[in-house]
Amino acid sequence: MRHEMASVTIASVLASFAKAGVRNDRLFIEVIPRVRHVATYGTPRDVVNVVSAYAAVNLWHYKLFSRLADRAIQLRADFRTPEMVALLKAYATVQMRYDRLFLEFAPRVQTLVHLLSPGDLVHIMSSYARLDIRCPPVWKATATQAITIAHHFTQQEARTLLEAYASQSFFNRECIDVLTRRFPELASISWDSAEATSEHNGITSSDADQSKSESSNKSETAQHV
Repeated sequence: MRHEMASVTIASVLASFAKAGVRNDRLFIEVIPRVRHVATYGTPRDVVNVVSAYAAVNLWHYKLFSRLADRAIQLRADFRTPEMVALLKAYATVQMRYDRLFLEFAPRVQTLVHLLSPGDLVHIMSSYARLDIRCPPVWKATATQAITIAHHFTQQEARTLLEAYASQSFFNRECIDVLTRRFPELASISWDSAEATSEHNGITSSDADQSKSESSNKSETAQHV
């Protein structure tokens, strides 16, 4: 079957299986040579279907995900909000730190930030924080949107967002004040290291970090394959 179906069709099938909670490791492994063609001519939705499906079943393949990341970067201007959020979340879920993907998508985050919901902000910032990719433009843009839509946050969303900022030493007084006024319980979050490095210090993700992450000792085979 896999030799007769187009790679984008296989990507859609995998996404459906993953969404339904169906895990078939053999299927996911055997179709890798086919779905990698999505990295050549796939749409944003096709790319997201593949990476989200593999992330949902906790399987990944370094070369496949690298190629798909490069395809996503090529098409980044065409990514809509749900696709962008799902893409970043998938890479964070499998803990694949591909700095170039996250840094190249920073302008897209800034462009779409006014459309982001509290949940979207949480997923994006949690993805950057989980992989320890420090990107001040994303910090500032998401914090500004969080201030604007603070009244829509649940307590858990606000906590997760603030903890993501704290873990990356990003301190935005207005964002913190707005969310802690809404949820006083969040005043207990520690900001010691974040206060020492305010948003005005312009922390950046260094070239050294990028080089280290992209040439890390990740093998070309999946961790679970």
